[in-house]
Amino acid sequence: MFRRFPVLLCVLPLALASCKDEPKAMPQPNPAFDPSSKEEGQIRTSILTDEQVESLAPMSAELDGVHREIKTKQEGVSGLIKTYQAKGGQLPPDLGADLTIDQRELLTEKIENEPRSRAILLRRILETDTEISDLKFNILKLQSQLPHFVTAKEGDRHDRIMMDYLVGELRLSAKQAWDLVYQADLQQPLLAGFNVWIRYDDNSFGTWVTQGTAAASPEEIQERILQDPGAGSSRREAATAKIVYIERRAKDLSRDVALLESKRDELQQQVDELSAEEDAILAQLSAVKASLASAENTTRYLVGSKKQLKDKGIISTSFFKGMRMKSLEGFEFMDLGESNEVLLDSSAYGLSKVKKVTLLPKVFQQGTDYELHGLEGKTARLSILNPDKFRQFKFVVVLEQ
Repeated sequence: MFRRFPVLLCVLPLALASCKDEPKAMPQPNPAFDPSSKEEGQIRTSILTDEQVESLAPMSAELDGVHREIKTKQEGVSGLIKTYQAKGGQLPPDLGADLTIDQRELLTEKIENEPRSRAILLRRILETDTEISDLKFNILKLQSQLPHFVTAKEGDRHDRIMMDYLVGELRLSAKQAWDLVYQADLQQPLLAGFNVWIRYDDNSFGTWVTQGTAAASPEEIQERILQDPGAGSSRREAATAKIVYIERRAKDLSRDVALLESKRDELQQQVDELSAEEDAILAQLSAVKASLASAENTTRYLVGSKKQLKDKGIISTSFFKGMRMKSLEGFEFMDLGESNEVLLDSSAYGLSKVKKVTLLPKVFQQGTDYELHGLEGKTARLSILNPDKFRQFKFVVVLEQ
């Protein structure tokens, strides 16, 4: 496959970055590695070979496929909603392809009172939404086994994405980051929706591009360029050609950097000012990332006795529908990074003991998503086994004695 593209070695059925040096054995990742501890110019990192990158390709391609499948199913839900409304069905204006708990409950209730043709459409919407939720869990599993990736937006460039990650995320200096980026074969142009993968550990660095949610694969884009290199009449193609020229010129000029190192003393003051500015920006980025990480690792919940929750309008019960959530007010926050347990003290909720515990909504499975300890006593504990799932939903813990 590489023989067909002697200029862009990064192209496979998905675009793979290759090594410009002789292939080396891929080292094992070092979790304790801290790139910021390396002195300027002292990084000794080899670029991943085609074979090493290709070993990661199937999972990254599978992740792309799951993203596209979710997109297709969401479009299907939107189509079902339009068909339902065209048949006279009434839905809230904010109901879209990603259903909330309240919206799922609303559709479930409406099924009972709808004629058969519209009820079938509502069931298909709910079934497809469940399939989308399952696919999102698959994405979480795949992402835990793969390196960092960024989904390209309109106007993004491969080298800029890599520099942002190496400097902003891993805290390498700009020179250290550029030394790595300079050695990698880059994918140009990037389409919006492409996934740009970056692997960096103690002794190796690699990057490759997969289709993601874009309309065409990286391989198809390179095929078009090779088959018709003169087709640069559009503004985007002309801009891409200019970018390629500028990048090549930048690489040529970078080879002369060593000759200018002797002038570093007179430029040191400028370097110090830029370093101070860089430190300030990195500090802001770190604060933003910490805030985002905390928000992403948070769930919301509410605990109460069955009577308390019914009196407050949080839950409702009926013979046919059983117990279900009715209101989402008054919930507490829980940081799953700090704790995965909820203490259930019967006396705090007007009970003499905790005999039965029910979680709503009924998407959580005991033994798989959570476990209960200490039932029949005054104090019980709820242990969260599947934090990824609990991040997706607000939940209510109903206590009975």
